[in-house]
Amino acid sequence: MPGFPNQNAVSDIFSGKLINFISCTHVDHKVSRLENFSSITLHVDGNRSLDDSFRHFTELDIMDGVYQFHAGDRYGLQDAVKGSIFQNFPPVLVLQLRWWRYNIEQNGLEVIFQDYEFPEEFNATPYLFSPGTSQLESWTYTLYGVIMHRGDTSRGYYNAFLRPTKDGSFYKFDNHRVTRTTLKDIKDANFGERAGLYSWRPAILIYIRKSRLDALLGST
Repeated sequence: MPGFPNQNAVSDIFSGKLINFISCTHVDHKVSRLENFSSITLHVDGNRSLDDSFRHFTELDIMDGVYQFHAGDRYGLQDAVKGSIFQNFPPVLVLQLRWWRYNIEQNGLEVIFQDYEFPEEFNATPYLFSPGTSQLESWTYTLYGVIMHRGDTSRGYYNAFLRPTKDGSFYKFDNHRVTRTTLKDIKDANFGERAGLYSWRPAILIYIRKSRLDALLGST
C-alpha cells in the first residue's frame, strides 16, 4: 500500500522488463516497446531443454511478402524482423512451461509427451539485450521450486517441490504430506514419453538469482 516502506516489494522481487521490437531490413526505421513481466511462458513443443525454449522465445521472425511491416508514410511497406529480448530479469524468475499444442485434426489442444531438461543452475546472460549493464553481478540463477502437473489440458493434479532455505534440501508438498526429496528424484518423476498422460511434467520452474540468495533466503 502507498506509504508503506515495502510497498514495491513484490514488483522488486518478481518483475522484469522485456523489449518487443520490429526493425526494418533495408531502411533505418525501428519501433520498440518496453513491457514489465512477472512470469515468462516458454514453449516445450520442439524444444528439449530450457535453453532451447529461451532461444525459441528470442529468435527473430521474418516479416516479408504479404507480412511486410508498414513503416509509416515515409517508408511504406518494408521487409523487417520482429523479436523480443530481455532488458533485465527479476531476482525471482518464474517460468511457465507450455505443454500443449493445437491439433488441427482433432480441432483442439493436446498434451505434448517428450523429455525436457531443466538445469539446477541457469545462465540468463545470452538472452539479455545488454548484460554489461550489471557486470559486477552475475545473471546466474539457481533452481528453488518446481510445480509438477499430471493430466491433460482440462484437468489434472499438481505437486510442489520447493527448497525453502539457501543451502537446504528440496521438499515435496503433496496435499497434507510433506516429504524430503532430491532434485534427481524430481527429474526422475518425468516425463511424458515414458509414462504418457499419467506422467509428471514440470509446469512451473522457479529460479532465484544467485547474487540475491542471501537477501531473499538469508545467509544460513
